[in-house]
Amino acid sequence: MTGTLAGRTGTFLLQDAGTVQDNIVSGDWFVIPGSGTGTLAGLRGTGGFRANLGEGAQVHLDYWFE
Repeated sequence: MTGTLAGRTGTFLLQDAGTVQDNIVSGDWFVIPGSGTGTLAGLRGTGGFRANLGEGAQVHLDYWFE
């Protein structure tokens, strides 16, 4: 990911795993430790997504900085 989070700019990587069941796609992700660059260095977090197949998803990321 590239962008600004909490007024900090940089990049970070997410690792995710998901499933599709009964036309619902869902998954969980976490920030790969040590992947934050710029002022996003030290970023940690977990989150996920859920949506009907082929539609926009509800996404969330709970994050903190070490």
